Amino acid sequence: MRFDCPNCGQIDKALVDGYGIGDRLLEDVWFEIVIDGKKLKVKVDDDAKDYFDQFDSKLWYDIVEKEVRNGHAECPNCHEEIKLIP
Repeated sequence: MRFDCPNCGQIDKALVDGYGIGDRLLEDVWFEIVIDGKKLKVKVDDDAKDYFDQFDSKLWYDIVEKEVRNGHAECPNCHEEIKLIP
């Protein structure tokens, strides 16, 4: 499994903007996704950790993972939409 960016090629992590999945509730919350073997690991950006801790993180991490698998993630370098290649 890998992430593929049309501009940067193969990259090791992806970003998901929380606003896209949680609207104003997760505005300014960014999620970082890395590939660990055959699994995706999702974590919230350090800047939003204190705010995000009040929510059900498992629920939101599952939603973020589904978004990534459906092609809704961006490159951390150029912010183009990227693809997860199985």
